Parts: sequence; C-alpha cells; structure tokens
Amino acid sequence: MGLTELETFVRVAETGSLAAAARLLRVPTSTVSRRLSRLEEELGEQLVLRTARSLRLTEAGAAVHERCAQPLRDIEEVARAVRDHDAEPQGELRITAPTDLASTEPFVRHLAHFRATFPRVRLHVDLTDRVVDLVAERVDVAIRVHLAPLPDRSSLMTRRLGNIQAGLFASDAYVATHGLPESPDGLIGHACVTTSRGRGGRAWAMTPRTGGSLVDVPIDPVLVVNDMNFIRHAVHAGAGIGPLPEMLAGPGLVRVLPDWSFAAASLSLVWPAARSLSPRVRAFLDFMPRLFGPGRCPGGAGGGA
Repeated sequence: MGLTELETFVRVAETGSLAAAARLLRVPTSTVSRRLSRLEEELGEQLVLRTARSLRLTEAGAAVHERCAQPLRDIEEVARAVRDHDAEPQGELRITAPTDLASTEPFVRHLAHFRATFPRVRLHVDLTDRVVDLVAERVDVAIRVHLAPLPDRSSLMTRRLGNIQAGLFASDAYVATHGLPESPDGLIGHACVTTSRGRGGRAWAMTPRTGGSLVDVPIDPVLVVNDMNFIRHAVHAGAGIGPLPEMLAGPGLVRVLPDWSFAAASLSLVWPAARSLSPRVRAFLDFMPRLFGPGRCPGGAGGGA
C-alpha cells in the first residue's frame, strides 16, 4: 500500500469528488480512479460508494480516512519545512476572500504591493462569499469579514486585523439637488441605494455614534443590489444615498447623518493550523497586518469567505 494511493484516497474523501481530487493532485480523473481501485484491492475492502451523481465513504473508508488523513498532513508539513527552511518566499499562494472586499481597488493594490515585495510568489485568489473549507480545498489563507466572532476551531488559526466601519454617503451632485436629511426619519423622502443582503432592502440597522441599541431605520429604496461595489459606483453617479465603508468613500461624496453608523464588522486572517508554515504563507501573514491595520481597512460592510 503506497503513499500515493493513500494520498489520492484522502483527497477523494475530503473533496467528495474524483474530479475535484484530480484537480488538486494535478492528474487525470482516470488516474485517481485507478489509484482508488488499486488501494481497495490491496485492502480487500470497498472504501467509496460511487454513483453517477454522488460519492460517499463506506464504513471501512471512513475508518481509513480517520487513521490516515492527519499522518499524511504531517508528512507533507515535514517535507515542506525541510524544503522551505530559510528559503525565499516562492511558489503558489492560494487565498480566498469575500467578493465585496477583494474586488475593491485598495485590496487589489495591496496584493500588487505584496507581489512587488515577493516577486517569486504566484497568487491564486478565489473571490467567493461561501465559507471555504481551507483544509479540504488546500487553501493557504482566508480573509474573512464577519460581524460575529469566528467559530473556535482547533484546525484553524486566526489573526484579527481590525474593524470596518460603514456609514451613509451621497454624491455632491445628489446633495446639491436634493439636500440632506436632518434625521434618520428623513431618509424616507430620499432616493436610497441599498443591499439585498442581511435585513433586506426596506430598513437600515444603525446606531447613534453616542451609543445605544440598533435602530431599524425605514427607507424606500430606488435600487437594491447584492454587490457593495455596485452601490459605491451608483452613489458616486448620483443615484441616491447608500451605505459604504468609510475607507471607500473618497472625494466627491458627502457623509449623510454623520452621527449615525452601521455596526462595525471585523476583518481577520484565517489559515489551517500547522506545525510549520511555508515562507510564502508566513510572508503573507506578516505583510497583511501592515496594510489592513486598524483605521486602514478597505473592505465591505459585511459578508464572509
């Protein structure tokens, strides 16, 4: 029973798909199938039940996975540590981040700075709003925006970078034509641009800067969209008043109801717990706090990776 067959089986078990395992291992799907069949023959047990649409482990397969998955990861970490000891950061760095955050100009600019500092690192960035399984999908680092504390998981390490504060903004042109509301109740008479996420498009949950509980502020939106960058462009174009992270406001916009704001979101780095990290991952973890420290967070007002 070889390590190649065991590694292939573990990838199949963790991804739930022969094709996904083949992509991770960079081999044809037929090779994955042959390796899996060879391992089952050697063990004399069926490890995986396969149908046209699904794949699941047998009782024997679950037992083999439980015993072999962590030792294989340990072997990979030892090999990586020996290979990368005192080495210059290089190779592919796989990152995942929420779409609202990672498609902003500041985030892209910061990644460009990282690449300029470490030119031998190749970045693979996956923009998604789902919570990625970093271990199963072999992702190095996730950048997550979250309102609630992240779950405490022994398989993951977390480093909080700072807060993302959002408020209401409108363009100079919109204000010149329509004026500004004097209180949250006045928003109902204004064109509002909002997100379809969270509480929906009929109210904004805001708090006074002086403190207090959340207040559902009613609005009558003229534009509802599920993308924060679309809202930013719409507000700049004069479509109405909309919620934006303070760091994304920029010239040409006016703060609306400056004594009111949205609940602050947290920005964190998350990565798989390991005995040793590759130089490229260590470099990224050390580099990001300088760019996304408190007061410099460029991200969206919610979501997750």
